[in-house]
Amino acid sequence: MRGPDPIEDFNRHDAEEAAYEKLCPVCDICGERIVDDYYYQIGDITFHLDCADRHSVDSYVEAQKYGY
Repeated sequence: MRGPDPIEDFNRHDAEEAAYEKLCPVCDICGERIVDDYYYQIGDITFHLDCADRHSVDSYVEAQKYGY
């Protein structure tokens, strides 16, 4: 809902976005919140597509299995 004050509108929208982000899962590879529409889980490891593209997820899963 838009009001007469654009700064107040922005602050309200920013607060809504921050509240939404707190509900989002955290990527186990990079530690950032996953705000995408989807994410992946392999076992108990949660990650988003960006990390799947940048890193070898298989290597990460193996390292976690052995406690590295």
